[in-house]
Amino acid sequence: MTAPVKIGIIGLGRMGQNHLRVLSLLAAADLRFIYDLDADNVARLSASSGVPAASDLEAALAGVDAVVIASPTTTHADYIALAAKHVKNIFVEKPITEKLDSSVAIAKMAKEHGLNLQVGLIDVSTLRLNR
Repeated sequence: MTAPVKIGIIGLGRMGQNHLRVLSLLAAADLRFIYDLDADNVARLSASSGVPAASDLEAALAGVDAVVIASPTTTHADYIALAAKHVKNIFVEKPITEKLDSSVAIAKMAKEHGLNLQVGLIDVSTLRLNR
């Protein structure tokens, strides 16, 4: 049996919380940290999930195998670049960035550094929304 994948989550809005919920259910996932700029939200989610809140993101990234980025789109390029210094496996919610030129630059960086960069695309027609 292989060891669980050590994962961190950046961004704890609706999609980040969904990733936290789903990854918490998987035996193959070892959630090592959650991070968000909203200190109250991250503290609440850390307490309810038992996943440590990271205060030093770069240090936290050094201790994981993979990261999920579910922060606002305008932050994706910066978080991908930061994560790429430590992690080869990066999942980012769509869109990859807010502008074509920065998306192309990220794709080029991923290729040059051998990153496994995946962009999450959910077909909303399959989601059950509670309204």
